Amino acid sequence: MLRSTFSPLIFLILFLIPSIHLKAQSNITLYRDSIVLSNAFLSRNLDLTGNGIATTKYINLKTGQNYTAKGSEEFSVKVNGYRITGADIYNFLILGPISVDSMQTGCKKLTVSLTGLPDKWAANLVLNLEYRIYDDHPVIRKFIHIENRSDADIYITDLDVENLQLLAVSEYMTNVYANYGTSLYRIPYTGDYYDAALLVYNENEQEGFILGNEAPSVLKKTDIYPVEEKITIGMKHLGDDYPFKKFLKPGEKFSSPGTFICFFDGPKWQEAFEGPLADFTRDHFGTRLFERDSYPLFYYCTWNPFRTNINERLVTELADALDSTGVEVLILDDGWQDNRGDWNPDKEKFPNGLLRVCEHIRSKGIKPGMWFTIATIDSSSRIYHEHPEWAIRDSSGNPVDIHSPGWENHVSMSMCSGWYDYILEKLSLYVGALKLGYVKLDFATAVSAYVMDPAVSGDYHFDGKGYPDHESSHYAIFEATIKLLDELHNRHPNLIIDCTFEVWGRYNISDFALIQHADVSWLTNYEFPPPRGPISIRQVLGERANVIPPATMLIGNQLMISDNHEFAYQSVASSVQLLCGDVRGITPEQKQWYKKWTDWYHEMEDKYSYTRFYQKSDMFNKPTLNNWDGCYKINPGKEGGILFFYRNNSPDEIRTFRVHCVNDATTYSVYDPMTKVEIGRFSGLELREEGIKIQIDSINTAKVLGIELID
Repeated sequence: MLRSTFSPLIFLILFLIPSIHLKAQSNITLYRDSIVLSNAFLSRNLDLTGNGIATTKYINLKTGQNYTAKGSEEFSVKVNGYRITGADIYNFLILGPISVDSMQTGCKKLTVSLTGLPDKWAANLVLNLEYRIYDDHPVIRKFIHIENRSDADIYITDLDVENLQLLAVSEYMTNVYANYGTSLYRIPYTGDYYDAALLVYNENEQEGFILGNEAPSVLKKTDIYPVEEKITIGMKHLGDDYPFKKFLKPGEKFSSPGTFICFFDGPKWQEAFEGPLADFTRDHFGTRLFERDSYPLFYYCTWNPFRTNINERLVTELADALDSTGVEVLILDDGWQDNRGDWNPDKEKFPNGLLRVCEHIRSKGIKPGMWFTIATIDSSSRIYHEHPEWAIRDSSGNPVDIHSPGWENHVSMSMCSGWYDYILEKLSLYVGALKLGYVKLDFATAVSAYVMDPAVSGDYHFDGKGYPDHESSHYAIFEATIKLLDELHNRHPNLIIDCTFEVWGRYNISDFALIQHADVSWLTNYEFPPPRGPISIRQVLGERANVIPPATMLIGNQLMISDNHEFAYQSVASSVQLLCGDVRGITPEQKQWYKKWTDWYHEMEDKYSYTRFYQKSDMFNKPTLNNWDGCYKINPGKEGGILFFYRNNSPDEIRTFRVHCVNDATTYSVYDPMTKVEIGRFSGLELREEGIKIQIDSINTAKVLGIELID
C-alpha cells in the first residue's frame, strides 16, 4: 500500500452537556490508519488502509445510528477521462501530508493531500480532500482541490465530491423532501437546480440527514440511491444536460463547490430545515448578506408602473415623495441608459447626467441603486460593433441572445472574454462616481430562465475565451460571473449586489452559490393587486425559505399606494420590504404609516436580527386565497422577534396558533407595535402547548406582533 505514516495525534473529545450549556467542541483525531472527525452530534471515520480512503462509519451520536455501509467510494472524479475514486486512489496517487487547522472560531479543517505516482497517468497531479467540522453544528462540509503540475492541459468531469453508501437507518419508510423542502418524493431521487438541500428522512425512526450542494444553478446534481444505498453530491456528468467540465492549464488549480451533510433527529421533518440547516447558514456558511453589520430593509423600484419611461424630473419627484417614508434604497430600473451595452445615461431623459439625480436621492437619506444587464446587450451598441468576438454564438456560429433567443437586436456576451473586464470597470465606475448603494444585475449569462432546451445554452464559439468546447462553457461562465460578484464586493464593500433569478438561469431560483457571492436575489415579480399579489409573494417566499434565508430574497412588484397596500407591505415584510408605484401622490398619513412601521422593523432588527430567522414548522399552511397563514421570525438566543399572521379570504375571525420556537421557561410579552398595547404575557411552555389566540376582524388583513422576553 502506498501511503505515508505519521505519529498519532489525539485530541480530547468534549461532548456537549445540555444541562450546563457547555459549548460543543469539534475534534479531528489522527491515527496511524484512520482519521476521526467528531463533535457532540456526529462522528465520521475515514479509513486509510487498503487501496484508498473511505468513510467506514458515519454515526449520528444523538441516536447512535451508523448511517454508512460497506462500499463507499468517498468521492469520484474523472481527469482526462480516467476515473479516480477514494476506493482505488492509491493505484494512481500516493498519500502525502495530512494537516489539521483551525479555520475560524468554531471550525476545524482536515486536509488530506495526494500526489500522482510518477509512472502513472496521474503523474504531476495533486488532489486534496478538505473536510470542515463545526463545534455547534451537526455538519461536515467537504471540498476537492485539484492542481495541474504537468506541462499540458488537463480536464475534469463527472465530479462527485461526496460518494457514499449512506442510509437513514433503513430504506423502508425513507423519503426525500426536495424542491426547497416543499415536495415529498419516494426513493430513488435525483436532485437538480431547485435542490440546494435535500432531506433524506426515515419516517419510522424520525431521523435522517440533509444533503447540501453548493454548486451553482443547473450544474448541481445530487443522487439519492440510484444504486443500492449510494448517495452522491456534486455536479452534472458528461451526458447530462448542462454538464460540468473544467480545463486546467499547467500550474492552474481548481477548487470544487462545497458539499455538506447535516444530521437531524426529531418528529417534525420541517424542523430539519429551520433548525440545524438554518443555524448553519447563519453561523458558518459564508452567506454574504449576513457578513454585514446591517443592511437595508426597505427598497423602492421604478419598474412598476413606469417600465423604461423614467427621466430626471420623474426620479427627482419620486425621491421627494419617498422622503420620510423609511425607504432606504431607490432603484432606477431599466430605462436610464442610452442602450444596453454602452451604459451611458440617456441624454434626452437625463440631460444633466445621473450625478445630480443621485445626489438629490441621497439628500433625502436614501441610497441610489441602478439596474444593469450583466451580459445581454443591444446589438446596436458601440461595444458590440467594436468587439463582436466577445459574443456567445449558437451551434451554427451565429451571435445569439441566450436570455431570450429570437429577441430582436440583442446578443449575449461571454463572461470569459474581454467583456468581463469591460463590464466590471463599467459597473465599478458607476458605483464609485454615483456612490451607489445597490446594483441590480439582470438577464442570463449562460442559461436562460425561460428556455428549457439545453442545446440553447452555453457557448459554441471558443476563440479568445476561457473554455475550449461547449461542454466546458457552462461552468466557466458561471465561474466568471461569481468572480465578478466577488471583485465588485472587494472594490465596494458597502455595495448591495442583487443577482436576479434571470442571471442564475431558472425561474424563481436561489441557491447557496448565489447567496455566498451576491447579497440578495430578485426572485420573481407579482404585479397582481392585493390580495392575490401579496398571497403569491408569501407562497413563493415560504417555499424557498426552508432552504434559503428570506432576507436574501427580493420579490416585486407590489405598489406603495393601492387599495390595501398595507397587506402588500406586511407580506413583503416577512422577507425584506420591496415596493414600487407612482408615489407622487402619497399622503402625509401614508408616509407616517410607512415610516413608523419601518422604524419599528429596524428597531427589532437591531435587537434581534429577526430577518435571519423564518419559522413555520407545521404551524402554518401554505398561503391560499381562502385560508390563514403566517410565520415567526424569532431569535431564540436573544428571545425576541416578530410574529406574522395573515387572514386571507377566510370566514374565521379568530384562530389559535402554537408558537414552537420559544424557550419553555421564559416569560414573553406579546404586543401591538404601533399602539404598544400588550396582547398578553405567556410562558414559552404556554405558547408551545396552548398557543396564542389571534383575532383579525377583516379579510385580507395582516396582523404583525412583537414578542420579547420579560426580564
